[in-house]
Amino acid sequence: MPRMLKQANTPGFQDAPMSKRTWSLCTIAMILTIPTGCIPQSKPGFDSPAPSKRLDAIISASALEDDESFIKLVEKLRSESPAERMLAIRSLQTRTGTTLEYNHAAPDWQRLQAYNRWIDYMHEHGIQTRPTLDDEETNQNDPID
Repeated sequence: MPRMLKQANTPGFQDAPMSKRTWSLCTIAMILTIPTGCIPQSKPGFDSPAPSKRLDAIISASALEDDESFIKLVEKLRSESPAERMLAIRSLQTRTGTTLEYNHAAPDWQRLQAYNRWIDYMHEHGIQTRPTLDDEETNQNDPID
């Protein structure tokens, strides 16, 4: 049975039934007015669980000049998210003036080739990258001095 909305002492106001849709909309409106301080906020950054915070970090990195953010941008070229890849290549283009023929929408094998060109670019410009798994495995077999 629909709920009745009744306004006391209001001339001309008639008893009107409140539909389920109206009741639902009112409930949603009340929930949306709850202060957001109760809801944990995601931290901004390249590794944030919130996609919007990751995209913000990528956009912000286009104005930076440090190696760490540059490396993170290159890593984002391997992201599963097309939006992250697109913003990463645009940020890299802003910083370097080139895309090294990287296309965020290309097939994976073409993106991998372009990603490797970015790795070479970093090495040529003296940007130290983290060792790959293969490098770590070969270092583990080296004798200890």
